Amino acid sequence: MTPNKVTFRLFMWRLPEPVSSVDTLQPAFVCEARRPIITAATQTDLIASEEASYRRGQA
Repeated sequence: MTPNKVTFRLFMWRLPEPVSSVDTLQPAFVCEARRPIITAATQTDLIASEEASYRRGQA
């Protein structure tokens, strides 16, 4: 895990495999989630969009 991404790994183990095999498992699935890069312009657009949505809800 870093400030800009997190990696998820799914490991699969089941009986009758020996418990000791858990130490050497390889991931069956790997997924990486990255934090979106928000620039000042994007942040301004997001705030304007949220404000417009809030105003529509107040009407």
